Amino acid sequence: RALGEIGDKETDYVLLDASENEDGHVRKNAISAIGRVGDRTVLTKLLELLEKEVYKDVMEEIIKAINTIDITVLQQKLGTFKPSIRELIARHTKDIDTLDTLSSDPDLNVRLSAISTLGRINNERAVEILKGFLQDKNAQVRKTALMSLQDKRCCIEDILPMLDDVDLWVRIYAVKALGNSLDLKVAEKIKGLLSSPEIPLVSVAMDALHQIASYHKIDTREVFKSLSEHKVPSIKNRAKEMLRIYESTK
Repeated sequence: RALGEIGDKETDYVLLDASENEDGHVRKNAISAIGRVGDRTVLTKLLELLEKEVYKDVMEEIIKAINTIDITVLQQKLGTFKPSIRELIARHTKDIDTLDTLSSDPDLNVRLSAISTLGRINNERAVEILKGFLQDKNAQVRKTALMSLQDKRCCIEDILPMLDDVDLWVRIYAVKALGNSLDLKVAEKIKGLLSSPEIPLVSVAMDALHQIASYHKIDTREVFKSLSEHKVPSIKNRAKEMLRIYESTK
C-alpha cells in the first residue's frame, strides 16, 4: 500500500512481484497499489493476471486497476475474456462503450450486470441504451432495464406500455418507475391498478400513488379509505397506515 501511495514508477517491479504472491490478500493490495501508480507499462501484465486469477475480489481489484490506468483497454479485449470476467467488467467499468457492448452479450448474467451498471451512469446515451431493452424478449432484461431507469424520472411514454407486460415483476417495476417520476399524468393510470387481483401490484401502486399525490399535495384519502376495507390484510393495513400519514401531515 505504501509503495502505491508514493506513486513512483520505479516501484512497479516490487508491486508486480507481490501481485503474484501466493497470498490472495497480498496480491489484492499489490494490484490496488499498481492502480494508484498508474503506469501504462504494467497493463499487459495486469491482463495476464486477470486471466489466471482465481479469487473474485482480486479479479475485481485487477479490473479497477486497469480502468484507473486506461479505461479503454478492457473494451478492446472483451472478446478474449470468459463470461465470469466479462460479468465483473460489466459491474465495475464506467466506460459506456464497454457497457453498450456487454449489454448485448450472449451470456445473460453479463447482460444483466451491464444493464444494471448503465443505471448508475447519468447521461443521455445510457438512458437511450436502457430504453432499447424495454422491449427485449427476455423478462429479466426488461425488468433490469426498468430498475435502472426507475430513479431517472424519465421515459414515461416508454414505460407506460410496460404496465401491460405479461410478466408481473416487469409491471411492478414499471409502476415503481412511474411513481418515482412524480408525474401527475400517470396518477390515474396507477390508480386503475388498485383493483388488480395481483396483490403485489396493488401494493406498489398504492405506494406510487401516495408518492405522486404527496408531491403534488393532492388529497387521496377517499382512495385509501376504500382500500382500508380490502379483503387482503396487507392491503387493508397499508391503506390505514397511509391514512394515518395523511392525517399526521395535514
